[in-house]
Amino acid sequence: YEQVSALDASDANIHLYLARRYQMAGDAARQPDVIRRALYVISDPDTRAELLAPYADLMLKAGDVKAGGDALEELSRLHETNAHLKPDDVGARSAYAVSVARLAQAREMQGVFDQAAPLYQKAHRVFSDLSAMKPDHPGLRALADKALQDARRFQSA
Repeated sequence: YEQVSALDASDANIHLYLARRYQMAGDAARQPDVIRRALYVISDPDTRAELLAPYADLMLKAGDVKAGGDALEELSRLHETNAHLKPDDVGARSAYAVSVARLAQAREMQGVFDQAAPLYQKAHRVFSDLSAMKPDHPGLRALADKALQDARRFQSA
């Protein structure tokens, strides 16, 4: 499978199979390349989101903050679209908020503070909206407060 994946860049199924297999095996060393190949040929938004989340984690852990941030940027756009299509779906909106907050963190790690600040503000708004939808969920309020706190760090800087 690995040889086919390396030789045939257009075979989305083999890349996806290997990406999932490596993920299940905890093989972080071989995952990035095969996920990258899969992302190059896969256009389905749900499948892309499934691949972008672990790819971003792997890139951030490897110290490639730009690649991790770029993956989170696309992931947040996919989640934003999904949240707009399903405005009453708390899970979809929560996934969007988390991806925006993670993107803000990645941009901050890159030192791109002019991008991080508005992203933290956006995460705060989405988490606050979720908290209003689910007022009995203390975690959502805490996440909203944390995003606001992060956004305010840039106002005083």
